[in-house]
Amino acid sequence: MTSLMPRLTQAGLAAILSADTQGIAAKITHVALGDYGYTPAVDATGAATALALRNERERVEIAESTKTGAVLQLAFTADSAAEYFVREFAFLLEDGTPLAIWSDPDKAVAYKSALVPLVLALDLSLAALPADALVVDGSAPPLSLLMTGEIASIAASLAARQLADLQFEDRLRRLEHNAA
Repeated sequence: MTSLMPRLTQAGLAAILSADTQGIAAKITHVALGDYGYTPAVDATGAATALALRNERERVEIAESTKTGAVLQLAFTADSAAEYFVREFAFLLEDGTPLAIWSDPDKAVAYKSALVPLVLALDLSLAALPADALVVDGSAPPLSLLMTGEIASIAASLAARQLADLQFEDRLRRLEHNAA
């Protein structure tokens, strides 16, 4: 498995500081996905200087989040008709400010197909931030609901197949009984 290391952005750090001085936590609400691969520019502290993705293709809401120690895992689903290799992404704050950004000139995270929803969970290290600096506002439907329609369709097909098998066995028994 490839390790992705999104970089906190200058703008994201400034937004966290601003929220902290107001006594509130900054809110992560979305993930932006793009298809342009590059090495994000950084300042002397290592913070990314980008204010946006270079070629954003879509923005999706966070569906679920899990915090384990200083790592925040954010899960989401991209189910648009767009097709592209995901070569850049950013975790976005409530006002659209990129908190952290990742891209690579040679790698893709995944392929976004028009036919199959892309379900991803990405990790963000919070080690360089105060423990209570961020909250996640995931308003997208939970990922557990993602396949509900497909599972219901499979269950209905299975039940129809079982009924057809029973009807066939019943007809076969009748034919055997009449032949005897």
